[in-house]
Amino acid sequence: MTLDEIQREAAALSEDERLRLRAFLKHLERVDSDENRAKLSRLNAEIDAGNYYTLEDLEKVDAKLSAEGR
Repeated sequence: MTLDEIQREAAALSEDERLRLRAFLKHLERVDSDENRAKLSRLNAEIDAGNYYTLEDLEKVDAKLSAEGR
């Protein structure tokens, strides 16, 4: 499919479909970026170092906040 064909198809989309297409294209920009790869590497290193919250940890915080009415 050529770029012209893609553009014609995109022009025929509904507003909701164009919104979803923009989100998908933005995702593609981020997922393949050097910045994203570096961020994922940093996050993986933090997890490997034990810097993360378990589901149990989050459930405790949620229960505490709920008990406080927040």
